[in-house]
Amino acid sequence: MKRLFLGVFLGLLLAVGLLVAGVWGLMRMAGGQELQLADNSLLVLDWSGPLPGHQIHPADADFGTPVTLSHVSAAIREAAGRPEITGILIERNLELPREYLQELGGALESFRQAGKPVWAHLELGYGSSYLAACLADTLALSPSASGGLILPGPSVSRLYMSEALKRLGVRMHVLHQGDAKSYGEEYIQQTMSPAVRENLGLLVEDLLGEELAWIGARRHVEPARLRQELGRPERVWLSPSEARGLGLVDTLLSRADWDDAVEARFPGHSRLSISDWIGSRRQLPSQGEPKITTQDHVAVLWAEGNIVPGLLRSAQVQVQSRAMIEQIRDLQESDAVKAVVLRVESPGGSALASEEIYQELVKLAKVKPLWISAGPVAASGGYYLALPGAQIWASPFSVLGSIGVVALVPDLSGAAGKLGLNPQGIHPLPAAKLGDLGSPVEASTLAAMNLRLGEVYAEFRSRVLAHRPLSAEQLTPVAGGRVWSGRRAVELGLADQLGDLQDCLDSLQATLGATPLPVSQYPRQESLLSLLLSGHLKPRDLLPGAQLSAGAKWLGMGDFVGQLEEEPARLGDPFWTLRAEESLLLR
Repeated sequence: MKRLFLGVFLGLLLAVGLLVAGVWGLMRMAGGQELQLADNSLLVLDWSGPLPGHQIHPADADFGTPVTLSHVSAAIREAAGRPEITGILIERNLELPREYLQELGGALESFRQAGKPVWAHLELGYGSSYLAACLADTLALSPSASGGLILPGPSVSRLYMSEALKRLGVRMHVLHQGDAKSYGEEYIQQTMSPAVRENLGLLVEDLLGEELAWIGARRHVEPARLRQELGRPERVWLSPSEARGLGLVDTLLSRADWDDAVEARFPGHSRLSISDWIGSRRQLPSQGEPKITTQDHVAVLWAEGNIVPGLLRSAQVQVQSRAMIEQIRDLQESDAVKAVVLRVESPGGSALASEEIYQELVKLAKVKPLWISAGPVAASGGYYLALPGAQIWASPFSVLGSIGVVALVPDLSGAAGKLGLNPQGIHPLPAAKLGDLGSPVEASTLAAMNLRLGEVYAEFRSRVLAHRPLSAEQLTPVAGGRVWSGRRAVELGLADQLGDLQDCLDSLQATLGATPLPVSQYPRQESLLSLLLSGHLKPRDLLPGAQLSAGAKWLGMGDFVGQLEEEPARLGDPFWTLRAEESLLLR
């Protein structure tokens, strides 16, 4: 009996604890409570994990303030005008894509122009975290032998598995339109194809050159000398003294000595976390607010993640065609939106979804200025979305292009035989066999699919030719699935200008008039509570593993019907199966 009462008591205690945690989480999600800044506050860039662009997993809104690039850039620029904030500290390895260096650098430069210093301290610098620390005026490194710098530079690594699949009885048919379209070739080959190796080798060299130039310009080191030094085997892990000897850091300080140096420079200072600063100025839209800001403004519309058809209940950050089209129409119809910058951060995805969104962007571009800012990657379907823009801006670290199409068709009939399985089915029409992995894929089916794929590739090329200053002859050598750095994309005519999102906005604002307009970011970020109340997200959608990857959804008829109930628009679509499994891809 005592155990029963103890169990009930502990259960009630747990329920109360969860209720308190939920209320606290909702208060954190509300945000917007102005901080009482102390004089001589130092803003600390201390986010953990990779820095997202703008959209976040909704569950993150329930535990602390989400930190994204759009938040960080705006917060730093605002901090430049606050007299209480006297400096910025970088005291940990910051994870961010290399392209974000441009965005972060621009915000820090505005802070620096206000006469405020940026200091950085690293214990063991690695890759892009060191590149971010190079944005500081003063860069210190721990003198410990276990510290130092590891600078691997950009690279490409792929595991080719055709022989392993063959031994398992698995055969993957990969249909490419584009001789350098590399997605999926690791399933059908044992080595990298010459065209892919040539293209990716050029891309890696371009990005390495950009990285060395980035370090050289900020550390006053000759890029050629730096490459020579980093190319030596003994330089794979630079000791603190070697890093200082090469001019890659200014001084060697332990963490305790660093704290003393900060106190000597900013006596009596207090530290302010970037997440707390963002939380004090971040406002989530409340119920009943209009979807679009009513004040005249320039809209930045973020297209992040894989491009997928329809409108799915998902906690993933994706470009869902129906949701994106609705957002584009809202921006087009709003008199308050004077221009739009589409920020593309996508490697591609569904061919059909890309075309549908493209068509809506074409309509938008006819009535309002539409410019494009390419993020870390705007390739394949992501580049498709960029085409309607009057100008395409790209960072030197951006990756653009991949004009090509690929279809993946697995054949597990051999594996079934090895396992003693004998799949049986009734398939009166050839397309029905595509959903039955126990049936061998016939050559006539592959030929028909390849013909269709050629039509999709031709349509992709026609979209490029309609918007870019290229002839069909000029397009051929830069298409075929090839990917390019931002700088080379500008040289080839696939993009117009080098610059980050702020550069794109500044240039666009100059064409609109003398007085810059406010900027609003879309989609509007919603709290976890509002997503749950709206029905756009179910509690189960937040559970790990609840979202099956598309590549795993080779479903039976019952699951197929369940999918149709969630997405009626797929009904009657003969290529639903292909797209649901991400088999027909612009990637």
